[in-house]
Amino acid sequence: REECCPHLQMFAAKLQQTGALERLGKGILTPATMIEAGRACSVCPLELALMAAEQADVIVCDYNYVFAPQVYFRRFFQDAAYSEDVLVIDEAHNLVQRAMDYYSPVLRRRDIHALAKSLGHGEPKLARDLRKFLRALDDVFESLAQERGDEYSQVDSEDEAASPVTGERKFVIPSPRPHVDDLKPAFTKLTVRYLLDKVMSGRAIPDDPVEEFFSTFAQFCAVLAMEGEEFAYVFDGSPRQELEIVCMDPSPRLADRVNGFHSVIGMSATLAPMEFYQQMLGFEAERTETLSLPSPFPPGNRQVIVVPNVLTTFRARAGNYAKIADVIAATATARAGNYMALFPSYDFLRGVAEQLPAGDWQLLKQESRMN
Repeated sequence: REECCPHLQMFAAKLQQTGALERLGKGILTPATMIEAGRACSVCPLELALMAAEQADVIVCDYNYVFAPQVYFRRFFQDAAYSEDVLVIDEAHNLVQRAMDYYSPVLRRRDIHALAKSLGHGEPKLARDLRKFLRALDDVFESLAQERGDEYSQVDSEDEAASPVTGERKFVIPSPRPHVDDLKPAFTKLTVRYLLDKVMSGRAIPDDPVEEFFSTFAQFCAVLAMEGEEFAYVFDGSPRQELEIVCMDPSPRLADRVNGFHSVIGMSATLAPMEFYQQMLGFEAERTETLSLPSPFPPGNRQVIVVPNVLTTFRARAGNYAKIADVIAATATARAGNYMALFPSYDFLRGVAEQLPAGDWQLLKQESRMN
């Protein structure tokens, strides 16, 4: 927003005066390139990157910018046709869970209470109306908290905190859309009033909690309006009180985007069973061809060794750093060659590396700052 960022102020004029877009030239444009160009011309690197992307032949980006309903590139998918474009999805197996998360928004009662206490800024009548809206939304939680789920509606959870009213934790509820739809007219008016108040008063609030809540509630409303058998609605009756939409099958939403491309290639080393991922990713069976390739490495060269006295779970791993280091050292000592030890986190890697005994080898460690 211009009022919060000087690099967005007079963006079009500065872009024309400096020729920043033309000065980028051709070739590979990395985030570092865009940041340097933005700073040199005092323009927003993100906006500059978005404009450069419109002229690019290939764009490499996160799934979010294609599939996430809140942040996808609207200039490519809403404001323009993309039927001649080709989409390549790397590590496609990860997209299933990511897409479920996109369409599984959560409203938290504690966020409503926290926001109601932080409305000291702004026009007083607007603040009162915002609190009134938040109280109405809080009443929805209160009514849900009084309901009692049966044995068929309860959801298994690792959390032991139960509802103080019902003694239950999470349970499936009917769609809360009627309750939420009653609040949408007031929400829409308050959104406009709040933004106008900020503009007219000239207030710049980085990470504005009101706007963050507006975004969360708008996303919840948008997914709630989709409805369908792929969604379930869960109320957490524990003290934290959460209302969640659970997307169990993202394929209809993914298909809406996938079908707009000329062609889509999904690839991964773990797309098995193939039929499952084809369906969950929204690939139409009659339009999809599959190819499964064997490993290029001879099976005879693979040796699987299980070390039963080492624990690598999150809770236990710190107490096993020395044992793991000894296993790595013993393996590397057994035969001359190159060895790679892989870890799920940098903390885990560093903890084991510090315990590695001295040996006749060169140790190379990946650091988080590396690209």
